[in-house]
Amino acid sequence: MAGRINFYSEVVISLIRIRRNQLIGPDGLSSVFIKSLSDGIAFPLMLIFAQSMQSSTVPEIWKTAVVTPVHKKGLTSDVNNYR
Repeated sequence: MAGRINFYSEVVISLIRIRRNQLIGPDGLSSVFIKSLSDGIAFPLMLIFAQSMQSSTVPEIWKTAVVTPVHKKGLTSDVNNYR
């Protein structure tokens, strides 16, 4: 049980540290929305993470990402001007 409590604390801390200006992920939920629900979703998330670790599997949605190139400077048509 002590391991679960520690894991729960890590989830809570991670939710608290979410930056409000982070972009929406592939699930369509904004960081502001997730952060506002952090008290209610911390325990279910901990259970999902623990099950994932125990079964050595990862939900398919976790394998996707939205990648947005950020323009540094110069011509927008040159791919080398993005990071």
